[in-house]
Amino acid sequence: MPSSHRPDHSAAGDAALVISQHWDGVYRVCLARLSHPADAEDAAQETFIEWLRADHTEITNLTAWLNIVAVRVCIRTLRRRYRTVEQLTGRLDKGDDGASMDPVLESVWFDQFGRHLPALDRRVLRYLYLNQLSVDEAALRLGVTGSHLRVISFRARRRAKSLLEGLDLD
Repeated sequence: MPSSHRPDHSAAGDAALVISQHWDGVYRVCLARLSHPADAEDAAQETFIEWLRADHTEITNLTAWLNIVAVRVCIRTLRRRYRTVEQLTGRLDKGDDGASMDPVLESVWFDQFGRHLPALDRRVLRYLYLNQLSVDEAALRLGVTGSHLRVISFRARRRAKSLLEGLDLD
């Protein structure tokens, strides 16, 4: 067999060494961006797959390159999570006929429920769901970017959901 067709076992060993040395750092970057351990692990794996496909002669600082690629992978993951603005701001039907509650009752209910949430979560949920502001309007009132508001609202909805699941309604 010609030497050019043989597998390069030293390259495979080098790849395993690089992955083992840099895994923790890349995983921490992904976890900080995505907040879910499973998503962070997937993003870290995708980062190393991109590294394996990349031209290694172009990479001058491997740690910096991996961190930049990890952030980009996380951004793509978040974009897939929030494909449309309607998914973020769409209101759920509040009854069999789709009619919503009386706005006054809805506001009183939210105030009672919301006092168990952090202040920022209350403001975000109120702007998006009770006041039905667009993402841009709510972001402007809060002084954040639209993409940051999406992350904040995702976490606020997650906290609200866990709070609602913990209520004893019987």
